[in-house]
Amino acid sequence: MYSDHLQRQLYNLQRQDSELLETLEKVVFAPEAIELDLLTAIKLQSFGLVNLKGNEVMPSCRLYQQYFQQYFQGDNVINS
Repeated sequence: MYSDHLQRQLYNLQRQDSELLETLEKVVFAPEAIELDLLTAIKLQSFGLVNLKGNEVMPSCRLYQQYFQQYFQGDNVINS
């Protein structure tokens, strides 16, 4: 149901900045909120992918976390 939205998010990230995608990988696999530089945190927040509190971020929802974990593990299919 959400696959189009998730794929658009991924596509937009890939077009935007490869370092941003690498940073998102760290975020989705982190067991708790992690600290990022403010500019990077704000960019990820602008996509709606993370919640920001100061310089710390965590995935904004479990769906994004699961989808991007699967993507980074090489399993580009998600059951939506």
